[in-house]
Amino acid sequence: MKLKLTHITGRQHNFIHGNIGDGMKLDIREKLSQYRRTIEVSRKPDKEEFFNAVKITGGGIALIGLVGMVIFLAYYLIIGKMVAA
Repeated sequence: MKLKLTHITGRQHNFIHGNIGDGMKLDIREKLSQYRRTIEVSRKPDKEEFFNAVKITGGGIALIGLVGMVIFLAYYLIIGKMVAA
């Protein structure tokens, strides 16, 4: 049984067979241009913005840790007692 490769695009074909054509170089240049544009637009946050981001991130980490601790305690109290008995 022979498989049809009609669903594979030209870029995928080149990748599979190791043929890197001019189109691939163009994509890399375009990506690098997009990265450069992003860096040019970005800016350093001021102190207030930075500390707000730190508070939100820290709160999220603490919340995930709290949920994990609650799950651990529930497991320990329910399953731990069954195993010990």
